[in-house]
Amino acid sequence: LASDAPVFFHNELLVQMSEQLGIQNLILSMPKLAGKSMITKQIDQFDENVNLKNIEIKNRTIDELQKYLMKRVPDDAWKNYWNKQSTGMNVALKSKIEYITSPNQHEKTHYTYFGRTKLNVIISTLKNTLKKKSRQKFIKNNLKNKVDLTVPYVYFPLSVDMERNLLIDSAMYTNQIEIIRIIAKSLPINYRLYVKESPAQASREWRSKKEYKEIQNIPNVTLIQPTVLGRELIENSSLVISIAG
Repeated sequence: LASDAPVFFHNELLVQMSEQLGIQNLILSMPKLAGKSMITKQIDQFDENVNLKNIEIKNRTIDELQKYLMKRVPDDAWKNYWNKQSTGMNVALKSKIEYITSPNQHEKTHYTYFGRTKLNVIISTLKNTLKKKSRQKFIKNNLKNKVDLTVPYVYFPLSVDMERNLLIDSAMYTNQIEIIRIIAKSLPINYRLYVKESPAQASREWRSKKEYKEIQNIPNVTLIQPTVLGRELIENSSLVISIAG
């Protein structure tokens, strides 16, 4: 079975079923290094026949490894991807008009389009657009865009919800607000917990205002805007806690 990363539940079920039937899976995924791809039997681990002892050691220094990593961080790759996906109002409007006027019958022929009539899509798109703008305004006005990096703190970047990294790979940790509470209660005296929203959460119309307020009301927690550089928060932190990736 050849497949890209099974991000939907039915794709994941198919991969697991084929594995149980003894069918070899070839899963194409992107590692944490930009410009690289990986083909494995499972998306979250190397194949069992990969022996790290057989990999050539290049004896690089810490500085050399950091420089190599910084050249291949996926930030720019993702930024280019999102720019291509939103190349202007004219292109977006054109694609919407083509969708409305096209004679496709995908809701009748494709499982993933079940119930997704054109009218439902239009209504849902309008609702989500308004919801996203309202939440984005709340983020701008209520989340911190500057924090004190000199105080001792622990950094917790929020994972995108809904996404495979959280719902499948980390199914026991889907309640991120409860995790934040547990971390905040476990901190040493004089430490703060910096929690930053993920820029990619914009693809899910951000989180509800209720969720943001709930996080802000947790003692000793600072909720940070997604525009703040996560790399800077990592470099100045005493500890980084992450659910996945």
